[in-house]
Amino acid sequence: MGSQLLLYSISKFKILMLLVLLANTKGQAAVIAEISDTDLSAKAHIQGVTIPFNALFSMTVVLNKDSRSADLIDFEAVMPAHNHGMVLKPKITRMGSREWRIDGLKLHMKGNWKLIFEWQGNGKKNKTTYDIVI
Repeated sequence: MGSQLLLYSISKFKILMLLVLLANTKGQAAVIAEISDTDLSAKAHIQGVTIPFNALFSMTVVLNKDSRSADLIDFEAVMPAHNHGMVLKPKITRMGSREWRIDGLKLHMKGNWKLIFEWQGNGKKNKTTYDIVI
C-alpha cells in the first residue's frame, strides 16, 4: 500500500510538473529574427520557444517604431546549400499599420535556412534576410 501511494504521488507530481511546463510555454512568444536594413527594422515572433521542425507554424512580424514605414509584401524561406525553399507558399495577413502575420510556414529539413522578407515603401522594393539553423 505504501509503495502504491508513493507511485501515485510521483505520477501526480509528474503530471503537475507537465501542466506547469505547458502553462509556462503556452502563449509566450519568442523573437526568432531581428531584421534590419539601413532605416528599416523589424522583429519576427513565433508562439512557443523555438521554431518547430517539420510542423506548421505562424510568425508575426512587427516594424519597430523608429523604422521607416513599409509594407511586407512577400516572404520566403530557403536553404541555400540545397537550392530550394519551403514546400508550402505562406500567406501574409496585415494585422495593423506595422504588423503582419505569416501563416503556413513549415521548415521541413534540418540545416541552415535564410528567411527573406520583401518590403515595399517610398516607391521601391527591398529585401531583408535573416539566417537561422533548424
